[in-house]
Amino acid sequence: MEENNIETEEDILNEDELENYLTTEKYIDALEKYFQTYHGFFNNEISKGIFLLGVATGKLLRAQRKRFKSNKNLEPFWNSIYNLNLNQKRILQIHSNLISKLKYYTKYTPYPRNLIRSISKYLMKSGNDFNISDLEISWYFSHGLASYYEVTNKNLIKILNENK
Repeated sequence: MEENNIETEEDILNEDELENYLTTEKYIDALEKYFQTYHGFFNNEISKGIFLLGVATGKLLRAQRKRFKSNKNLEPFWNSIYNLNLNQKRILQIHSNLISKLKYYTKYTPYPRNLIRSISKYLMKSGNDFNISDLEISWYFSHGLASYYEVTNKNLIKILNENK
């Protein structure tokens, strides 16, 4: 990544290679270390899952911007995230829609297989009741959306290597 956290073409290509390098277990280990860095913020499984759903949404919106180069403001998936006014039902809808959209846009960005698996893992661990307010749901998702550039395979590998 460049100093200002903007992805270069080289970083995008490397993400695809790094996706194959990281097993899901290693990926989740790195995520847990990332979450420990902000342990006061990520204090339960649902906060992690919703945050990661926001990260994946950020990656999709970036892919849509790449796809529609002629109109950088065209990000059709924005219509699916309810102006960030979210609740449990909407999160589950976003999750389902996101998976199919990410598959469609893999021509423009590598499919984040480990990220999708991690989201599912954290959401399943949370059970059927999120036990957090709608405001908190929107907050975690929005934070992930704004932080998508931090949760890259390259950064996660760096986190894993720091702790060896």
